[in-house]
Amino acid sequence: MRLASSKRIPLFGRVCAVTGICCLINFAIWGYFDIKHGGNALNGTIRDGKYFFSEHGVTTEVSAQVWQFSKFYTKVTIVLFALGALSLVIFGAYANEAREKNLERGAPPNGDPTTPPERSGVAEGPPSVS
Repeated sequence: MRLASSKRIPLFGRVCAVTGICCLINFAIWGYFDIKHGGNALNGTIRDGKYFFSEHGVTTEVSAQVWQFSKFYTKVTIVLFALGALSLVIFGAYANEAREKNLERGAPPNGDPTTPPERSGVAEGPPSVS
């Protein structure tokens, strides 16, 4: 069943939702990388040609390739996290607008056009036994 256009979130809003979710997944992957390697290059140092990550006062030596990747990936993740947060805020605005339009039309709050408002699926309690 295709929903009426006033009930649907526009394509841009749906793209923002997907973008936001992907950015949050990327943040989780970055967090795993950071924990697994004992920090990242933004908190690390280079001393005597050796590369170190630092996290909570603990330093871990890593290869130059891992250090360079971490430096790049951490910067990208910071930008993507901000993009993801902005995308989810925009999606929330679109979703709220669609919800308000539905309420103005008299649609039930749960968004299901087939459920009458008085039967929203919430049970009144156990049936009485006579």
